[in-house]
Amino acid sequence: MQFKTKKGLGLYWMIPGALFLFHPQVGGVDVLPDFVGYLFLCAAISQVADLNVRISEALSRLKIMVWISVGAFLAQYYLHSDILRSGGEMNVYETPVLLLLYTFVMALLQCYFLIPAYRDLFLGFSALAQRTNSEKLLVIKRGKNRFELLSSYSAVFVVLSSWLSCLPEASVLTSFEYEVEKMNFDWYRFVGLFRTVAVLILLPFAILWLVRIIRLALAMLGDRVWNERLEVFYREEVFCKVGMLSLRRIRFASVFLAVGALFSVHLRMDDRLLIPNLFCSVFLLAGVLLLEDFCKRRKAFFIACGVNAVVSLGQMYLTEAYLYRFTEPEASLYSPDAYRLLCGVQLLQIAEAICSFLLLYLLLRLLYGLICRETAVIYGGEDTEEVSKRATLRLHKKMKQRILIVFFAFFVSFAIGCADSALQVTYPHLWWIALLASLLSVGVFCSLLFSLIEQMEMQYSSTSLNKTPNFAHTEPVIPNYKQRSAQDMQNNQNQNQNNQNNRNQNQNYQNQNNQNQNNQNNQNQNNQNQNNQNNQNRNSQNNNQNNNRCK
Repeated sequence: MQFKTKKGLGLYWMIPGALFLFHPQVGGVDVLPDFVGYLFLCAAISQVADLNVRISEALSRLKIMVWISVGAFLAQYYLHSDILRSGGEMNVYETPVLLLLYTFVMALLQCYFLIPAYRDLFLGFSALAQRTNSEKLLVIKRGKNRFELLSSYSAVFVVLSSWLSCLPEASVLTSFEYEVEKMNFDWYRFVGLFRTVAVLILLPFAILWLVRIIRLALAMLGDRVWNERLEVFYREEVFCKVGMLSLRRIRFASVFLAVGALFSVHLRMDDRLLIPNLFCSVFLLAGVLLLEDFCKRRKAFFIACGVNAVVSLGQMYLTEAYLYRFTEPEASLYSPDAYRLLCGVQLLQIAEAICSFLLLYLLLRLLYGLICRETAVIYGGEDTEEVSKRATLRLHKKMKQRILIVFFAFFVSFAIGCADSALQVTYPHLWWIALLASLLSVGVFCSLLFSLIEQMEMQYSSTSLNKTPNFAHTEPVIPNYKQRSAQDMQNNQNQNQNNQNNRNQNQNYQNQNNQNQNNQNNQNQNNQNQNNQNNQNRNSQNNNQNNNRCK
């Protein structure tokens, strides 16, 4: 799998991310969804996070904020739908108190995660600028460079934006004191004025923060030294780990796919579908976009995502319109207008279920294509190509069976969901069965994703990411079956040749040792013979001398 660096390593995504995050929140209303801004920021720093530890930690915190923001968006939707249904006559013990609780919890979470996230992000950028020797980005102003200044300013902006959205809602607490005659005035009457003042205070800081983020992003994108050296570092330190990059992308995409499938759960509460399938389309689309290098023929899937999102928005709007006018589905039994409107709601809910089922079916097709192209079983040794090929076919057949099981589970769950939408007035408790069936289908789908990740881990040698400045260079693992087989055969031939050379060398050493031993034995034998000859000569000489004496 070939990976490419984005222009400027994708830092241009910081600009739309800041546009989604700078606006003030009034009364718990998030005009532009924050989770979209956090997704843009994650996309902007995903590549440079491989080169610096602090940016990697900032990326982890921003990913957490994505999920928190999704939950906050859902909470806003249901809080303000209750406000609209109340017609302005709200009980102070219910919705306003919940709105205060929501803004207070979000203020705590934003301060806890965003302040260290922005600090690590900009200080990590500063460390990379020092590593690349980018003098343009390290200009000192008031004793700090632009990254350090923006880190401090971001902390101030987070504190102001989080708590100024919470303080106006705290005026509801005076309503309780006013009711028990401990206070002479109910300050909650002026909650609109308090919100306006909070926006006017925060707006200049928000605009200034946005301008500084945009200027920083443009400066980084326009610095040639910064971009060229970062791309060199990325090629030298990250591209050498092809298996690591592929496995990480599949894991990250699997999280989005699992969450998207979870948003397809059929959960009915308070006469409405609690989880709109709009988020199912958004997260499944994000997961497939992350797998762009692995999945082919995605056009039909993209069209299905768009259709499902449009139908889901229509269903949400029509449901809220019905509940705003008639408050309960039973009104269709005695009002013709309510009956006609409820029929439209039911038809859109059934259409939404069908579109979601088709969307998940197309997703399963994409996953099966990924499995066939990217997974294989490779055995080492000589003449193992046929064995590996048969094992790969068995693996693909097994994964196809699991995909068929997931398809059947989704079919059953969405069929029961359609029945619940059509019969919600006659059988109001049928949604329990639809909920259990949809949870079961999501569990089976997640088990399929876990199996895919496990199989990919077996193929790639790198299972973790080293985010220190110096990486250990390793050879890439090629997932293509034919290329891997040829490479294994070549490795086996080289290994056999090395073994043969070692055997020949050992044989030569042994022959040389034997020859040396024979020469040594011959030398010893010659020395012994020479000694014997000398002894015989001495004995003969002694005998002659003795004979001469006797004579």
